[in-house]
Amino acid sequence: MSNLTGNNSNESNNFQPLPAGSAWERDEWFEIEDFLKSAEPPKNKLGFQRRQARIVTLLSLFESDSVNHDPLMVTNRYIETFGLSADVARFTRNLVMGVIGNRDKLDAQISGAASSWPVDQMAKVDKNILRLAIFEILFNNDVPTKAAINEAIELAKSFGSDSSSRFVNGVLGAIVAQQAKERSETPAPGKTPEL
Repeated sequence: MSNLTGNNSNESNNFQPLPAGSAWERDEWFEIEDFLKSAEPPKNKLGFQRRQARIVTLLSLFESDSVNHDPLMVTNRYIETFGLSADVARFTRNLVMGVIGNRDKLDAQISGAASSWPVDQMAKVDKNILRLAIFEILFNNDVPTKAAINEAIELAKSFGSDSSSRFVNGVLGAIVAQQAKERSETPAPGKTPEL
């Protein structure tokens, strides 16, 4: 795997390497291969590819959120760094742009489910894991809810604090429960609600 802070010859990618001794040296970065080996393995190739995409999406969202870098430029740099296939790269870009495009709606969902934790005061890792999972559950609908929650918990265990996985699980559980409640209260099309 190439160095995440290494110099990139692509002139359009205004990314500059950080000086030696900075907090973001390669030794500080989480190795994607370690996560892919340590987490519960996906059941098939598509699951493995989507896990790769979620990792790169999380890294991209976190960096963009932390230092205000352009999310798509960051995503493209990570795609190149990790050598993702064209399909995984496309799925990754869709996730990143979906989260960015729906951030206000996603943050409203998080606020509703975790009212004691203002979104702007949440750990950036936890917040971006939640944004990604909620986007997949409520907006993307390309993956089963249980799989999206399980993947979010795996990301939280690997990238977050000791309590991140419980926090992420609790928030996502509350959102899914609220969605189920709203669906059960909404009358089916063509039926008049009973008074």
